[in-house]
Amino acid sequence: MNQQAFADFLLDEGVFQVGDFTLKSGQKSPFFLNFGDLCSGRQLRLLGQFFAAALERLNPSPSLIFGPAYKGIPLAVATAQCGPPDLAYFSFRKELKSHGEVSPLLGQSPRAGDRIVLIDDVLTTSQTKLEALAQLNQYADQHSLSLHWSGVLVGVDRQGKTPHGITWAESFTQQSGLAVHSLLKLEDLLNRAEQRGLNVEACR
Repeated sequence: MNQQAFADFLLDEGVFQVGDFTLKSGQKSPFFLNFGDLCSGRQLRLLGQFFAAALERLNPSPSLIFGPAYKGIPLAVATAQCGPPDLAYFSFRKELKSHGEVSPLLGQSPRAGDRIVLIDDVLTTSQTKLEALAQLNQYADQHSLSLHWSGVLVGVDRQGKTPHGITWAESFTQQSGLAVHSLLKLEDLLNRAEQRGLNVEACR
């Protein structure tokens, strides 16, 4: 997976945005990574190709993608379409249905022996990932499933630090036991933006 090509993709498609933003965590930020703007067939196909290539680095290789709602769902679908033929995805519904299929899941239900990878767009404080894991662990307990993991894969690691001085990725691994992989570190994205003539000093 070519990191520079992925950085160029994010910059070309306007995913990296400079301004005055409030993140989900409540933090203020001079920039935002809006993966939600990737919505055309061409954009999703390219995004899926980048993520599918990154999955090849994971050991063990995943058989099932967990994409937390909401942005993780199209990301998981796009990646599954670009990966091996039997690679499937699932997500949890935000609201349970009261008719038809009443499963809390969308996609392929986890099965014994599946190797799961959680994928998401950005890692900021990792709270969304921890909440998603808690939901999945509860589901596994209810269905007497033993979960097997390939890790966590995000598009961009913002490389923020906790009040204790470690990165949020390291904090997540300490709490969950799962390794975090990223297609791109924020530092590499900012360096590429500068090479292309953008003023991103305020984003450092």
